[in-house]
Amino acid sequence: MTNLSVGGLYLAGDVPIRQGAKVLLSFKLPSQATPIRVVGEIVRLERTGHGHHLKGLGVRFVEIPPETVSAIQQWACE
Repeated sequence: MTNLSVGGLYLAGDVPIRQGAKVLLSFKLPSQATPIRVVGEIVRLERTGHGHHLKGLGVRFVEIPPETVSAIQQWACE
């Protein structure tokens, strides 16, 4: 994960997935012991220059609890 906001995140890497797919994500913020769980939708696939390999993907959160929004906002301000 290279970019995180309350609206979504960017994952670097070659993951076999299609745009529009719904995903369940679980990750930990450095300041929290409990993992965060959110439902997201793949909204962007970024490919290499030749288009054969995936460089990363953008995920928009579609289900995010209010306490998770607060935790991400607090983390972003640290």
